[in-house]
Amino acid sequence: MGGTRVGRQEVLDAARELLMREGPQALSIRRIADQAGASTMPIYSQFGDKEGVLDALAAETFAVLDGELRQLPRADSDRQHLIDTVLTYRRVALEFVGHYQLLFDRVRTQPQLFDSAMPSLSTLTAAVAPFAHGREPAELAARVFAVCHGLVTLEQLDAFPPGTESSAEQRLVESALAVVGVP
Repeated sequence: MGGTRVGRQEVLDAARELLMREGPQALSIRRIADQAGASTMPIYSQFGDKEGVLDALAAETFAVLDGELRQLPRADSDRQHLIDTVLTYRRVALEFVGHYQLLFDRVRTQPQLFDSAMPSLSTLTAAVAPFAHGREPAELAARVFAVCHGLVTLEQLDAFPPGTESSAEQRLVESALAVVGVP
């Protein structure tokens, strides 16, 4: 371990590996350095502290989400495009559970990370804009986001009440469509 010099990307790769394998609680400077096979010095010199690593991971997660949303092919209808958008959000959140938890913990405590979220929110705003009908598209997007985030978080926690009939996907789609007023 010890003195191996590693770059920014190697540090983030090591942190990402720990995050995916053990969750946000595993992220300490020492654990990240050990995972990278390096001393702690490159982490401190490149990120300042653990908070800098966490902020970089959160920004990276927003970039992944935005990339996935932007790669969506345009559907034949606005309704289907919105469905595809919320299901992509769900897929990314479930595929990167540790990242997702870290992301929203970081945004809550580090408001400057909202800048990293803006491309994804703009994509969602564009997906809901056809349904605005005199309402502010950004406000409508915020409501759809709140529904998506809440339902995905409950799904991650396996916290739906017993006897809930609909699938997680169906629940998400129906709720998002209800927010924008589309059957």
